[in-house]
Amino acid sequence: MAAISKIRIDGFKAFPKEFELVLNGKNLLMYGENGSGKSSIYYALHALLQSQYHDKGAIYFDKNSPESIVNKDTTTAEPYIEIELEGSETKYRLSKKGYEEFPHQPISPL
Repeated sequence: MAAISKIRIDGFKAFPKEFELVLNGKNLLMYGENGSGKSSIYYALHALLQSQYHDKGAIYFDKNSPESIVNKDTTTAEPYIEIELEGSETKYRLSKKGYEEFPHQPISPL
């Protein structure tokens, strides 16, 4: 099973500006103050990984939707969630455009 090497979040939940977490395949233990973004990272991963089957990118990233989870203070034109897997050049992204892979994979490892 592939390990996540990078997580990028921009304009989503607790992250009004671009945030990058470099894991390089290592385990992650998150702790911190309330409101510091721990649950936002979890929810970003959940939204991205489940989007292959139930793509709600258009709903999650539409500021006018009642299910919107875009940070209200973001100035980012296109909020997104993106991950990279260890040993792969492919980026997996969820945005208002929906779920995308760059470059597209015939069989996704997710």
